[in-house]
Amino acid sequence: MKRTFLVLCTFSCMLLITSCQKEPVALFTMDKEIFKMDEVITFTNQSTSAKEYLWDFGDSKTSTDENPKHTYTSAGEFTISLVATGGGGTHSLSKTIRVNQNLSGFWFKTIRFSGEFGGAITGTMNLTQHEDNSLTGSFAYDQGMGFTGSIEVMSTSWVRNDSVSLNWNEATKFIGTIGSDGKTMGGKYMNGGTQVGTWSGRKL
Repeated sequence: MKRTFLVLCTFSCMLLITSCQKEPVALFTMDKEIFKMDEVITFTNQSTSAKEYLWDFGDSKTSTDENPKHTYTSAGEFTISLVATGGGGTHSLSKTIRVNQNLSGFWFKTIRFSGEFGGAITGTMNLTQHEDNSLTGSFAYDQGMGFTGSIEVMSTSWVRNDSVSLNWNEATKFIGTIGSDGKTMGGKYMNGGTQVGTWSGRKL
C-alpha cells in the first residue's frame, strides 16, 4: 500500500513539474537590415524558456549554435527559421530576407564598340557598394589603350537585385545584369540613350 502510494506521489509530482514548465518562445534579431553576399551576418537569439536551438538559413545550411553567424554566397530571397526547444515543448519562428549582390571590389572590365568604331578597351574597375545599394568608384584604363588617367563612377550608379547601372556621366551608362555567383556582369554600353556597344566585367 505504502509502495503504491509512493509511486502515485512520484508520478503526480512529475506531472506537476512538467505542467509548470513554460512553453518556449522562439525569437531572434539580425545585426543588419540590408544584406549582401559574402558579408557575415550575426544572429542574436532572444528566445525564452529554451535550451536547444536549430537554425535553418534557407540555403541548405543549418546551425545549432545559440547565436550563430552566417554568410550567403548567392543572392536571392531566403527564409530563416529558428526552432527553439525546451522542457515545455518547441516553438518556431521564420523570417524572409533578401540578399543582394555584393559588387564591392576590383573588376576587370572590357568595353566593346559597335558600328564603325569596332575594337575594345580594357581596364580595372574599383567599386564600392553602399548600404542603399548605390555604387561609387573608378575605372582605370590598361596600358596601351591610348588613354590616361581614370574615370569616376557616379554616385547615381546602382545595383538592384540582379540589375546594375554604372554611370560615367549623364549620357554614358553601362547597364546590364549580374551573374548568379556575383562574379560576372555585363550588358549594353549606352550613350545618349543609344546603344553603342557592349561591356562585361569579371571580379578579381
